[in-house]
Amino acid sequence: MNGRALVNLFLLLCAGCVWAQPSPPTVVSLDARVLNAEFVVACKIVKVQTTRPASQGSNVDVAVSTHLKGDVSPVSQFMIKASKEQLDDWCAKGTRLLAIDGAEPIVLDDPKLRVFTADMRILTRPSDVVEAAQKAIRTHRGVIRITTLSINLAPGIVKANKLAWDLRIVVPADDDIEKWAQTQFDRHSGMDRYDGLQALRFFPSPENARRLKKILAEPETKENVYARDLARSTLETWGELAPGH
Repeated sequence: MNGRALVNLFLLLCAGCVWAQPSPPTVVSLDARVLNAEFVVACKIVKVQTTRPASQGSNVDVAVSTHLKGDVSPVSQFMIKASKEQLDDWCAKGTRLLAIDGAEPIVLDDPKLRVFTADMRILTRPSDVVEAAQKAIRTHRGVIRITTLSINLAPGIVKANKLAWDLRIVVPADDDIEKWAQTQFDRHSGMDRYDGLQALRFFPSPENARRLKKILAEPETKENVYARDLARSTLETWGELAPGH
């Protein structure tokens, strides 16, 4: 297991320990969904095959209109996570779905369609959703599992769309998010800088270690005390700082 994998495992274990804190509302980005799947297709259900417990869904026959990822033939059978009643309804109406292995499908014909992307766009048109999914898969060729993290949505997006002020979005821990985190840390202050620092924990490197050490060299203030504590604990986890220093 490499250094980054060990850091990610440590962060996941720590996250599981903070059970007493209420979790903020969270949405999973389209990117995180399709990258953590073995197959992704746009399709319509032609037949509902079997009944399983509601938590598992049912096997369905589908007609694939757009193949995005995985070994799926034009007419295939797989499980979709939804109640049998819902699957029967989609089948009867010929509803277009974006079927994602291991996740609930995205209902492309939903008049209230709203899908979040890792670059903090909100998509409302089916064609845009399919195109964004294709792009995420194309730029992460061969990926079927990827580490994810949650970050705060940009305040402008929250305000413009009247979303919960503390809404967070789950995104892939990839190069784009690392660049975003570096920009947040380098160019901003206060909570924006803290958000960048939280994400940087997933990307141990000499360059990012220098960033974190920089904040420890700053005079402690009420505005940076939490960021300093997080930077110190992160550097300790990375082996860049002796505990207690």
